[in-house]
Amino acid sequence: MHVPEILERHHWHDDYGGWCQRCAEDTIVGLKPNLNSFHMRELLRKDVKFHWTQECDRELEYLKKASTKPPILRPIDPWLPIYVQVDSSKFGFGTAILRDTDGNFYVTQYGAKATNPAQQKYNSDDLECMALIYALKSIEPIAINKPIIVITDNSHLLHLNTWNPINAKA
Repeated sequence: MHVPEILERHHWHDDYGGWCQRCAEDTIVGLKPNLNSFHMRELLRKDVKFHWTQECDRELEYLKKASTKPPILRPIDPWLPIYVQVDSSKFGFGTAILRDTDGNFYVTQYGAKATNPAQQKYNSDDLECMALIYALKSIEPIAINKPIIVITDNSHLLHLNTWNPINAKA
């Protein structure tokens, strides 16, 4: 796969935080996502007997409401530049494919992946690069020969075109 040219550097806390405040304020402010689906996620554990409760019903209603309120996924426009936002930690990484319409970012795709025990030993630069590769592979047919703008909090991804890995992982 062809390595994208990183056209612009964005600071995560400026752009993504502003995007969340503008576009997703109603669904993010004051909510704790881990608590809004706790009982439903407990049903997925091996050692728990499946028993649907009022809390599960309330959480299901919350998830239905959250998935139909803004920000709602929009179709990707192949003629506009593609914004790829990535962030990672040792436990996993998340990605968002965005499009810019009239100065507003709209999400076209989300992605996330948990890291395995071997990947948890990677440094933050490798994890962030792995997240970027994961995001780009998901849109590869659309992203070929298109301008891609990466939004990240890791400045080493700016030098991806001149990166010279010295370990066996790359």
